[in-house]
Amino acid sequence: MIQGVDLSHYQGDVNWTKVAQGIKFAYIKATEGSMNIDPKFKENWGGAYDVGVPVGAYHFFDPSQDSGMQAEHFCDTLDTVTGKRLPPVLDIEKTGGVSQALILLKVCNWLNAVEKHTKQQPVIYTNPSIASQIRLAKRFSGYKLWIAQYGVKSPTLSGWDDWTFWQYSQTGKLSGVNGNVDLDYFNGTIAELHALLGG
Repeated sequence: MIQGVDLSHYQGDVNWTKVAQGIKFAYIKATEGSMNIDPKFKENWGGAYDVGVPVGAYHFFDPSQDSGMQAEHFCDTLDTVTGKRLPPVLDIEKTGGVSQALILLKVCNWLNAVEKHTKQQPVIYTNPSIASQIRLAKRFSGYKLWIAQYGVKSPTLSGWDDWTFWQYSQTGKLSGVNGNVDLDYFNGTIAELHALLGG
């Protein structure tokens, strides 16, 4: 399995030259909700890109906010950076007190809008608890899954046939990053990872 990392401004300043020695891909937090932009997004994107690490962006979904505005916000932010990129990711890890049916509708709206804009089918990031609670796979099993689950030999698929990315640790250590960082695997070869690059 191919080693990767995902991070945000919480990791502070990142030495991407050192990071590139330990990982083969990176996902960077871009946006959250309909207004927030991660303050380190452009810096981290540029850092990964400059050292040749395949990089993608993710959006932290807020089910209580308008999904169309969130999609537009993410796309506008993604348009501020250039180059080939891994598929965009929708990070679904809370319900915000919103009903299952409405969450699924909002997720569908976001996925469709972002795919139309980026010409790349987004990846769904979630954990087994949320995936089961709102029955994500029933509607979205055709999307690639990025599953977050720690301390297990293999992740729970929650209705998907397989996983594409697996966040297997949220307390990882990586040269070039201070403190804990999320570590991930890609379920495939380097060639298959690079085949996902688009944009």
